Amino acid sequence: MRFSFFHVVGALCAGFLLESCVPLRGSRRAEPEAPPLSARDMKRAVASLNARRHSSLKEWTQRKIGDGRALDYAALRWAVLFQSQKPLRVTLIKTAETDTAKTFEIVTETKGVLGKGMAVPVTADGYFLTASHCVNRPRLALVALASDGECHCVNPDIVWRGNEQKGEPDLALIHAALKPYRIHNLARFDGLKKGPPIFTCGNVSEKRPAIAYSGGCVTSLGSVMTNPPGARWRLLEHTAAVTPGDSGGPVIEERGQVLGIITRASFDLGHDWMRNYRGISVAPDSAWIQSLIEKHRARKSATSRVRK
Repeated sequence: MRFSFFHVVGALCAGFLLESCVPLRGSRRAEPEAPPLSARDMKRAVASLNARRHSSLKEWTQRKIGDGRALDYAALRWAVLFQSQKPLRVTLIKTAETDTAKTFEIVTETKGVLGKGMAVPVTADGYFLTASHCVNRPRLALVALASDGECHCVNPDIVWRGNEQKGEPDLALIHAALKPYRIHNLARFDGLKKGPPIFTCGNVSEKRPAIAYSGGCVTSLGSVMTNPPGARWRLLEHTAAVTPGDSGGPVIEERGQVLGIITRASFDLGHDWMRNYRGISVAPDSAWIQSLIEKHRARKSATSRVRK
């Protein structure tokens, strides 16, 4: 069974209030404490950014960038992450299947606000990167394409979560009891630079959690940060449009490697214009992420031995 971006689709049943997992800020500054946009301005901003997605992919779809597989790279590696304060139940129903396509209906039975974001599989044994603000509620549900070619819904555990109030990155590492269909490789941290073309992979729709792309380029790299001790990360700014639901998704370069994890967007919003737009992502050092994974594996192994 061959899957591609255009072939894996999910439909989300209504019946709850869906919340963005991308803080959109209506000012040039991108501090977490910046006031959120009003509902009216948020709608205007999202419409403007969604309009940019298609045009920004022109060179990618014409294969002027990448090796012909770049856009499909993320399609086999997608995962949608839900979070809630109240008991969270997500059910998957396969509604259609052909030789090249499977369609799933994602049914949620959750009262109140339900947050939605993305997650990036980085190991074959179920470790995913996402944004910290995508896992700030006690109930989590991860919907991902697994190694058996089916979509599965599991409740992941939080391995590590950054605290922005303490100067830590808006980044989280979670673990789920499933084997991803494919994984993402993190780009070499010391090789990050301004200028190269990138695309993002996120969830553009509130009603249909289907993967959508956006193209752009890296415009700025922040200084290397080392908080908490042992961490190594930096902020990456880019021009690719990101909208609510994209948080936790990947920023991908032309060979398919992940440069960073989507966290937020910043811009100036006027009466009939948007300017100074920038997408903001966390670019972690893969060696640091690997150390977190190894420590968690060791703890799991020790716990397993004690139980036996």
